[in-house]
Amino acid sequence: MQLKPYLTALLVILVASSAARAERFVIFGDLQDSSPEGRLRDAELVDRINEIAPAFSVYIGDIKEGGSRCTDDLFGTMREVFDRHERPFDLHAR
Repeated sequence: MQLKPYLTALLVILVASSAARAERFVIFGDLQDSSPEGRLRDAELVDRINEIAPAFSVYIGDIKEGGSRCTDDLFGTMREVFDRHERPFDLHAR
């Protein structure tokens, strides 16, 4: 069982549920599962972030698996996922 999607979701929930601060933000990363199911989970994660309505979100990490190729299709797919953000979004991918 892959734990990264669950750990990422847990991070989103923990950051969003912290109290007593003026602004909420989300930091997440390592969306490496390039299968259709993985990309669906990525989109669902962004939808959950939108529900939380943070002031901004930051993505830090990889957008592909280690041995996979960097292609225009990959970047197009990830652009679609990241374009789902309704609030300011900053991308720091490797």
